Amino acid sequence: MKLRYKISITIIILLLVVISSIGRSYAIWTYTKSQSSSNLVEAGCLNITYNDLKEDGNTSSINLENAYPLSDDIGKQLSPYKVTITNDCTLAASYDIFLSTFSSNALAEDYLKIYFIRTDDNTIWGPQLINSLSVANLNNSLKNTIEKQINEQIKNSYVLASGVLNPSESKTYELRMWVSKTAPNDTMNKSFKSIVYMQAIASNDHL
Repeated sequence: MKLRYKISITIIILLLVVISSIGRSYAIWTYTKSQSSSNLVEAGCLNITYNDLKEDGNTSSINLENAYPLSDDIGKQLSPYKVTITNDCTLAASYDIFLSTFSSNALAEDYLKIYFIRTDDNTIWGPQLINSLSVANLNNSLKNTIEKQINEQIKNSYVLASGVLNPSESKTYELRMWVSKTAPNDTMNKSFKSIVYMQAIASNDHL
């Protein structure tokens, strides 16, 4: 019994010596260094300014009373609705500019033409009929916000333009709208209302 006890103690002591040697070897051959400063994650900001006012502070909305059918050449010379969008912050932003029409409109979209220009680089869309624009699939939150603001029910929504705004960048757009020359006589005395607005989302893309 005593011999067996002594053997057991010897094995334990040997194991402790081996473990101690491994620990010393690891300490000799291992070099660890940590960074000298802390990590920093700082959130950027996104703030887009939408300005559609004239120099006198009044809105530049299109208001065509007693409108009648026009040729494209004449329509392109009309006074435009003008909007400048500016990225006032540090993050790039992808944006869409929408045009929505309302259920209360008596004048069909088939007879309304638009001429849309980005003046910064003279990019032109149109002249084209409103219902030939790309259809926009608005999320319910955005749709409800617009309807509440205007107190009108949206009928259709279209994409006028899309792009990316880099930090401190601005883009200016002009929209002209008129009754198409092909409009029939039954369009007389009918009204049409629409709204232009923008949605922007922070983006990693820079142009």
